[in-house]
Amino acid sequence: MAKRHVPMFSVALYSLSALLTVYAAWAFYHSYRYITEVTSSGQLVSSGNEFDIANFYMSNSIQYAIYAVLLFSAGWIARRPSLASEPSPAEAVSVHRKEKDEELEAWFDELRRME
Repeated sequence: MAKRHVPMFSVALYSLSALLTVYAAWAFYHSYRYITEVTSSGQLVSSGNEFDIANFYMSNSIQYAIYAVLLFSAGWIARRPSLASEPSPAEAVSVHRKEKDEELEAWFDELRRME
Protein backbone atom coordinates (compact mmCIF):
# COMPACT_ATOMS: atom_id res chain seq x y z
CA MET A 1 0.00 0.00 0.00
CA ALA A 2 1.41 3.37 -1.00
CA LYS A 3 2.09 5.77 1.83
CA ARG A 4 0.46 9.16 1.33
CA HIS A 5 2.32 12.27 2.36
CA VAL A 6 0.28 14.76 4.37
CA PRO A 7 1.72 18.31 4.34
CA MET A 8 2.76 19.79 7.68
CA PHE A 9 0.38 22.71 7.16
CA SER A 10 -2.57 20.30 6.95
CA VAL A 11 -1.41 18.49 10.09
CA ALA A 12 -1.25 21.84 11.92
CA LEU A 13 -4.78 22.73 10.77
CA TYR A 14 -6.08 19.30 11.82
CA SER A 15 -4.45 19.71 15.24
CA LEU A 16 -5.97 23.15 15.76
CA SER A 17 -9.31 21.76 14.65
CA ALA A 18 -9.09 18.97 17.22
CA LEU A 19 -8.15 21.41 19.99
CA LEU A 20 -11.04 23.69 19.09
CA THR A 21 -13.44 20.72 19.06
CA VAL A 22 -12.34 19.70 22.55
CA TYR A 23 -12.66 23.29 23.76
CA ALA A 24 -16.10 23.65 22.17
CA ALA A 25 -17.32 20.50 23.93
CA TRP A 26 -15.88 21.68 27.25
CA ALA A 27 -17.40 25.16 26.85
CA PHE A 28 -20.78 23.69 25.85
CA TYR A 29 -20.81 21.48 28.95
CA HIS A 30 -20.01 24.41 31.26
CA SER A 31 -22.50 26.67 29.49
CA TYR A 32 -25.19 24.03 29.96
CA ARG A 33 -24.31 23.68 33.66
CA TYR A 34 -24.40 27.46 34.11
CA ILE A 35 -27.79 27.88 32.38
CA THR A 36 -29.22 24.96 34.36
CA GLU A 37 -27.91 26.40 37.63
CA VAL A 38 -29.25 29.88 36.92
CA THR A 39 -32.72 28.63 35.91
CA SER A 40 -32.96 26.28 38.90
CA SER A 41 -32.08 29.11 41.29
CA GLY A 42 -34.83 31.26 39.78
CA GLN A 43 -32.56 34.01 38.46
CA LEU A 44 -33.50 33.21 34.86
CA VAL A 45 -36.86 32.22 33.43
CA SER A 46 -36.38 30.21 30.24
CA SER A 47 -39.70 31.18 28.62
CA GLY A 48 -39.29 34.51 26.89
CA ASN A 49 -35.49 34.37 27.11
CA GLU A 50 -34.88 31.70 24.47
CA PHE A 51 -32.95 34.12 22.27
CA ASP A 52 -30.67 35.12 25.13
CA ILE A 53 -30.01 31.48 26.02
CA ALA A 54 -29.27 30.56 22.40
CA ASN A 55 -27.03 33.62 22.10
CA PHE A 56 -25.17 32.53 25.25
CA TYR A 57 -24.52 29.09 23.76
CA MET A 58 -23.49 30.56 20.39
CA SER A 59 -21.05 33.05 21.86
CA ASN A 60 -19.51 30.62 24.35
CA SER A 61 -19.27 27.30 22.54
CA ILE A 62 -20.92 26.83 19.15
CA GLN A 63 -18.71 29.35 17.36
CA TYR A 64 -15.64 27.30 18.29
CA ALA A 65 -17.24 24.18 16.80
CA ILE A 66 -17.83 26.14 13.57
CA TYR A 67 -14.20 27.32 13.58
CA ALA A 68 -13.09 23.71 14.07
CA VAL A 69 -15.09 22.60 11.02
CA LEU A 70 -13.63 25.44 8.95
CA LEU A 71 -10.06 24.63 10.00
CA PHE A 72 -10.57 20.94 9.25
CA SER A 73 -11.96 21.83 5.83
CA ALA A 74 -9.01 24.14 5.14
CA GLY A 75 -6.61 21.35 6.08
CA TRP A 76 -8.40 18.92 3.80
CA ILE A 77 -8.31 21.39 0.92
CA ALA A 78 -4.63 22.21 1.54
CA ARG A 79 -3.56 18.57 1.31
CA ARG A 80 -5.17 18.00 -2.09
CA PRO A 81 -2.72 18.40 -4.98
CA SER A 82 -2.96 21.51 -7.04
CA LEU A 83 -4.39 21.02 -10.49
CA ALA A 84 -2.35 23.84 -12.00
CA SER A 85 1.03 22.33 -11.08
CA GLU A 86 1.63 20.50 -14.40
CA PRO A 87 1.28 22.24 -17.75
CA SER A 88 -1.33 20.80 -20.02
CA PRO A 89 -0.30 19.51 -23.48
CA ALA A 90 -1.92 22.55 -25.07
CA GLU A 91 0.35 24.88 -23.07
CA ALA A 92 3.49 22.93 -24.04
CA VAL A 93 3.03 23.63 -27.79
CA SER A 94 4.22 27.03 -28.86
CA VAL A 95 2.30 28.68 -31.65
CA HIS A 96 3.71 31.54 -33.68
CA ARG A 97 0.98 33.99 -34.51
CA LYS A 98 1.36 36.49 -37.28
CA GLU A 99 1.31 40.07 -36.32
CA LYS A 100 -1.80 41.97 -37.31
CA ASP A 101 0.28 44.27 -39.50
CA GLU A 102 1.55 41.30 -41.52
CA GLU A 103 -1.98 40.04 -42.00
CA LEU A 104 -3.10 43.50 -43.06
CA GLU A 105 -0.25 43.80 -45.57
CA ALA A 106 -1.15 40.41 -47.05
CA TRP A 107 -4.76 41.54 -47.38
CA PHE A 108 -3.70 44.75 -49.18
CA ASP A 109 -1.48 42.72 -51.54
CA GLU A 110 -4.39 40.46 -52.35
CA LEU A 111 -6.62 43.47 -53.10
CA ARG A 112 -3.98 44.97 -55.41
CA ARG A 113 -3.75 41.70 -57.34
CA MET A 114 -7.50 41.68 -57.85
CA GLU A 115 -7.44 45.05 -59.62
